[in-house]
Amino acid sequence: MTTLAARLRPYLGSHPGSPEAAHRYLAILRWGAILVLAALALAGAAGLTSQALFTQPTTLKYAVTVAGPLLLLLAALHPRPLEPIVAGTIVVAPFAAYPVTLKGIGVPAILPFGLVAVVLAVTTGARGGPGSNLGRAAPFIAALLLLPVLAGTQLSATGDHISSPLVVVGTLLALSWLVSRAAATTEGTRLVIAAVVASAVLQAALAIWEFQTGRTLNLFTSTQSNFASGYFFSYGASNRPTGSYADPISLGNVLAIALPLTTVAALAYRRKQNSQDGRPGASWTRSLLVMAAGMVIGLGLVLTFSRMSWVAALAGLALAVLLRPKGARARVAGGLLLLGGLAIVIAVAAAGPTLRTRYDSIFHPTAANVSTANGDRTRQQLWKVALDVAVQHPVAGVGFDKLAPELATRVADVSILSHAHSTYLQLAAEGGLVLGVGALVLFALALGRDLRNGLRTSPLAAGLAGSVLALAICWTTDYTIRYEAVAASVAPLIGLIAAGARSVRNA
Repeated sequence: MTTLAARLRPYLGSHPGSPEAAHRYLAILRWGAILVLAALALAGAAGLTSQALFTQPTTLKYAVTVAGPLLLLLAALHPRPLEPIVAGTIVVAPFAAYPVTLKGIGVPAILPFGLVAVVLAVTTGARGGPGSNLGRAAPFIAALLLLPVLAGTQLSATGDHISSPLVVVGTLLALSWLVSRAAATTEGTRLVIAAVVASAVLQAALAIWEFQTGRTLNLFTSTQSNFASGYFFSYGASNRPTGSYADPISLGNVLAIALPLTTVAALAYRRKQNSQDGRPGASWTRSLLVMAAGMVIGLGLVLTFSRMSWVAALAGLALAVLLRPKGARARVAGGLLLLGGLAIVIAVAAAGPTLRTRYDSIFHPTAANVSTANGDRTRQQLWKVALDVAVQHPVAGVGFDKLAPELATRVADVSILSHAHSTYLQLAAEGGLVLGVGALVLFALALGRDLRNGLRTSPLAAGLAGSVLALAICWTTDYTIRYEAVAASVAPLIGLIAAGARSVRNA
């Protein structure tokens, strides 16, 4: 109904003889939708919807039946309904791996939000106008990846959290496109960035809660779950939190990507607000809130014990500071050092000397006195084998999700569930040096051109550039993009860059 109202608004208004009737019809339709959605939200909150739809109601199913109508209600009240729907999808994105069973059919939690967003984007989104380099390159990237993706489209047997390559690539492309549509306006860009920050803060808060309580997130039952004895991702006496992701490395990667954008967004909007109304009080309040969010994200990132995520976040923040105007660099760097130092002090107080031991291992990962040295040596062997496979299958690789058997055969003590521990090497081995690496190079070139265009006009481009650098560094030592939840969390970054480049061309 919201979509229909949005589509009818320009049509009905085009009849000069009946503007009052058009507004009356639209008002009736809009308020009818609002009343229906409000009733559905109340029914969901009372648990009636969950009991009617599901044979086994759970916490996740209850949350979906409440959040869904509320999000649609916000869309009905918003002049551009696509923006709040996409913002809600971004917040839900980290929970993409959690399925909701509807009449015996497993449905990802993110799917209903995504479908509504696609319908709104098609029916109410802007049309025409110059596109971004990423938008023009997307069909060619998809074509290059088609053969290796189809070779691995069967559902992966590597765990409940891992989807088929086709689903992961589709999620990345679809959500990137939706974000670029929602961020077509200044208000839409702000809402998308607010959703990215809110999503990262939620995941960081979950990480802090898991680390402090020793419990894990469980949305399938009402009972609490604890970290199992012999938890695979523990480090010393510390259980590394995962948030709603499959592992702490995925969580660390996403938080590292969000941190540069969060920091620059706080500074950019404070400066813009001051220039618009000359009232620094309100802008400082908003800026401090976003900076506090950044500190929470930083604290959650430290507690993941993900070393490359730490390095990526620092490099991304450094680049974001360097891309700021010269007069603001020292002030920004000082503020970051203060907040970062505070986050580290809190993390050390919570994690103790284990955190220092983990930090020291960054510089000598394979030293004899490092507890994870054997794992890092195995990682080096995995890199070598993945590169060998890429050279042996240079055109189309072995197909996505087909590298694990090769690794298990050639590397000792590696299971059939393993991967190359590097996105670049995994893509080269499974997609080929021609198709896979070619798609990656095309993506990097388009991304770079759009970022360069954005840096000319948008103050947010510095944060986006820092986040891209953090993403590139995270990809060197692991392969978390294979998770649908991580792909959905990375997509807003790509969509924002594409939207910024398109706005520059339209200017």
